Amino acid sequence: MEDQNLRFLQDAFLNTHKMCSWTLTVDGQLVYFNSLDQELFFNLFMLGDCSSVIRKHFTQSDMPIIAADQIGFVWVAVYQKSVDDQQDPLVHVLGPIIISEVTEKQRRQRIQELGFTPDFEERLLSLVREVPTVLENVAISCTRMLHYCTNDEVIESDAIVLWNESAVREEDIVWGDARWHGTWLGEQRFFKSVVEGSYDGLRELAVGHVGGIGGGDPLRQAKNEVIILSVFCSRGAIMGGVSSEGALNLSDNFIQNIEAAETVAEVRQIGGAMHRAFIDRVRLAKANQGYSPLVRMCVDYVETHIFERIRIRDLVQEVGYAENYISRRFKAEMGQSLVEYINQQKVEVAKSMLKGSVVSVVELSERLSFSNPSYFSAVFKKRTGLTPLEYRKK
Repeated sequence: MEDQNLRFLQDAFLNTHKMCSWTLTVDGQLVYFNSLDQELFFNLFMLGDCSSVIRKHFTQSDMPIIAADQIGFVWVAVYQKSVDDQQDPLVHVLGPIIISEVTEKQRRQRIQELGFTPDFEERLLSLVREVPTVLENVAISCTRMLHYCTNDEVIESDAIVLWNESAVREEDIVWGDARWHGTWLGEQRFFKSVVEGSYDGLRELAVGHVGGIGGGDPLRQAKNEVIILSVFCSRGAIMGGVSSEGALNLSDNFIQNIEAAETVAEVRQIGGAMHRAFIDRVRLAKANQGYSPLVRMCVDYVETHIFERIRIRDLVQEVGYAENYISRRFKAEMGQSLVEYINQQKVEVAKSMLKGSVVSVVELSERLSFSNPSYFSAVFKKRTGLTPLEYRKK
């Protein structure tokens, strides 16, 4: 598109979101800017890893990239392809912007760690207050608009590459590492993975760093981190199709396990089991979308009351159809009776909890509202071929 359309869009970003625009050649020469402080922010951008990562990215791909530096500044970069030999490729940048909330104390500490002169630090800190804070969905929308304006091409949000200067190498990630929390890039990708029912989300979340949220107690720190994880899991599961009450009940139950844990290792094990349990629920919800409304109502009822004693007469009263009719329709579509389905779902929850905590079989039986531990063990063995204790050892 013509330059005047690009300038109009850049001015719109500045006036509506206070997002500054930059245009550079592929080798980093500044062509255009409407920045708050051109020299300071351009130097900051060029000195950080973001600029080199963006240039390297565009040697391999022409898709946009959103990069976050270790101070917490985020930079949007869009590659403008060369349409003919008369025009060299250009890189259009939006930024700096702030997406994740960082206190002034944290930002000052990060800036000091970079080894700038005291005068430069103070100048940078004074300008930080003018850097706009933008919601991540707004940043992504602006990226898509800028790409369309410069390349006349519509792209989806998941085509945008996300990169963080503080990212931990994927092969080095250990669940529960104190670095996992704190960056919007990892959080958003993790959240999306839960919504989609993907097991890969914990790798996406393992970026950034976490502050002290345990008062110096490693066990309390680990518990608080996993409780935060439960919030992401439950909200993502709800968006993925799990009933809100069912997701929150599952979260509450795992939080009980977290609080009862006695070691950091046990807390981390619970976190991994909790993540798997929520992903399984999302996948089940998506698989059930093809069933009739009546069957989905039954499934939702079981999910919502999974930790209670589920009586068929209560479910029938809730659904509002005759028991014989419900039973026939449910078995015809699901291939098993309602009682069998209820037991199956309780066993699935039990499997997750057996993997993730040292809760006793008696206590687990009580939490899932079985009449007694012997009946629970019999149902579990019928479904898995193992007793609960054998399953835990395996």
